[in-house]
Amino acid sequence: MLGIAALAFVGLQLWTALLIVLRGLVFHTKIYRPMLWNLFLSLAPLLVQVVFGVLLLFAVGFINSQGWGEQAADIIRVLMVLWLVLWALMFPNATYLITELNFSHRRENDPVPLYYDIVLVFSLALTGFINALASLSGFQGLLILAADSVVITPVEWAIVFIYILASAFALYLGREVRVNSWDVLHPIAFIKKLGSRLHAREEWHKALGYTLSFAGLLTISHLLVFSLLYSALLG
Repeated sequence: MLGIAALAFVGLQLWTALLIVLRGLVFHTKIYRPMLWNLFLSLAPLLVQVVFGVLLLFAVGFINSQGWGEQAADIIRVLMVLWLVLWALMFPNATYLITELNFSHRRENDPVPLYYDIVLVFSLALTGFINALASLSGFQGLLILAADSVVITPVEWAIVFIYILASAFALYLGREVRVNSWDVLHPIAFIKKLGSRLHAREEWHKALGYTLSFAGLLTISHLLVFSLLYSALLG
């Protein structure tokens, strides 16, 4: 069953990309490249997990072969912190695709039939949402492995929920404030832009609405998916 799930996961990515390309080719309109870019970015959190997972395995093997002893724990901690930071920055790119349901790409007298864009945008949002849930489940799985216990502690749940809240707020930042993950490299400009945006009380209400509504959706969906995966893995 895991093999079928993996094939379906890959198939969904390819199907969504195909719909985006065919939209331009079949209906003789410009291919909407931001959708393709956002689709790739939605996979970024999973790619970060895979890359750092492989690096961590190689690091552990190398450290053991060198017999570094106490230094091993420090090196592993550094790798884990780097992984957490990169993953935290990339994770909202997956959930961001949910906001494509606003059909902001359509224009007046658009040559593309509405039914096609409904299928396309729903596929895009679904793909991003599934990528987000897969990444979040992988993240919590790594927390469990780090704790070396099959029992999930309240602390681990709290960490996951904090990430969900931060990601939900990042949706507001991306869609309304129009900032990207790499804008954190310019913290002063980022803080000024956010501060000017949140100056009005109405904007606070919008930010809170984004955060709570998307956090609720992500939390319930993650509990459903992760509990099923966790039960299946435990047999």
